[in-house]
Amino acid sequence: MKKLAGANGIRPNRKGIVAMFTLLLTACLLGGGTAQAGESRQNVYDSVIAKGWIVAREFDPDAQLTRGQAIKTIMRMAALLPEDLGNLPDFADTADHPDAEIFRKARNYGIVTGGESNRFNPGANVTKMTLVIWLNRTFNLPDTVNFENKAVRDNLKTYNPEGYYAINKYLANKIIDLDQSGKFHPRSGITMGEFALIIDRLDGVGLNELKSLQYEGQPQKEKILSPR
Repeated sequence: MKKLAGANGIRPNRKGIVAMFTLLLTACLLGGGTAQAGESRQNVYDSVIAKGWIVAREFDPDAQLTRGQAIKTIMRMAALLPEDLGNLPDFADTADHPDAEIFRKARNYGIVTGGESNRFNPGANVTKMTLVIWLNRTFNLPDTVNFENKAVRDNLKTYNPEGYYAINKYLANKIIDLDQSGKFHPRSGITMGEFALIIDRLDGVGLNELKSLQYEGQPQKEKILSPR
């Protein structure tokens, strides 16, 4: 029995049909994976917004995260909300900022410092290393650290020992990720979407015993949610 020809009178090429089917199947699988990944990220975004850590109207997953936005979220997570801080000084560039009290309180607990310039620069993009340092000052994670981690360059240890330690600690606890080339890029910025994924992994982690500069070292005892 002769094989049927195609609609144009040409017999179908079996290899070509198999190849086309394989391509279509791969495209469907990849498309499904991309859709699932996108849905998973959106679930994280919705979760951190629902918890009140990030305000929906301020959230753009593709936008660069600023220093002010990062600190506001960290303070919300830690339940370190603004309150009467007496006559604690502002940073030189935040006295008239709408979130001045939040920045003042972050400074009070030693989460941020102004350095010699006494400036906070809330509108500047935060670097990945600075963000991890702030998180590490605030949240209590296990201290098991692999200091041979190749993701952190040797010059980072000399440049900023606190950053070197914090990055390794957060890598060890799988709170932060490396890129596809196996690097962290500590001086690069971070998007709000990437930040949301990081803080979602901190859900349930307790606070460090933060010391108040205002109340002679009185510790802050509040915890976020419940321990793991």
